Amino acid sequence: MTNTRRTGASLIEVVGVMAVAGMVTAISFSLIATLMRYDSGLDRANRSRENLARLAETFRAQVHQYRSSEITIQDQTLSASCPGVSCTFEVQSGHVQLKCTSAGESGNRTDRFQLPSGWEGTWEQDPTNGLFSLKLVPSAADSNFKGKGMTISAAARQSSVTPTVGGGS
Repeated sequence: MTNTRRTGASLIEVVGVMAVAGMVTAISFSLIATLMRYDSGLDRANRSRENLARLAETFRAQVHQYRSSEITIQDQTLSASCPGVSCTFEVQSGHVQLKCTSAGESGNRTDRFQLPSGWEGTWEQDPTNGLFSLKLVPSAADSNFKGKGMTISAAARQSSVTPTVGGGS
């Protein structure tokens, strides 16, 4: 009887261990990639929500500075003007652009609000109560979006008092 001791691994054992290690590595990398994609989607959704909240706040503040007779809607543009000051909100492809000009030293203001991917905007007016609305809805072509969109409404000021520099009436 010979007493032999085995000190090495066979080729099949080495290949088997390498295959298992490769599968574990591939699964862990795909899990990390999926988590990163999910986190990126959450960041994008949070940025969209913050941007829409900023648009709503700015829209309401601007509309409230004007009387309803000073505001007009034509196509994709809401314009407001009184002596020395004018503002326009224009719905463009994928964003809403605000442009305000002043005859005084306060200068001009331009701001751009990115809409969520695939959303479109339209303007609406309720002349009986001076209410102006921006209706944002996902386009019919965007089948990935399952929400209903949103409406941002603002009331024009009713008094004839000229707004102060801070925007109040």
